[in-house]
Amino acid sequence: MLAAIEVVISVAANQDIVMVTAVQSIVTVIAFKAVVTVLTMQNVVALAAN
Repeated sequence: MLAAIEVVISVAANQDIVMVTAVQSIVTVIAFKAVVTVLTMQNVVALAAN
């Protein structure tokens, strides 16, 4: 019985780690897209200024 509880706890912990990793990946992608968008806008503004 205790072994089963330990397995459930370890699985739950692993799922938390997976969720955190997924969230970090999503945040990283969003941040990257934001940076690319800002750089693109700066390039457009620079071209327009020329």
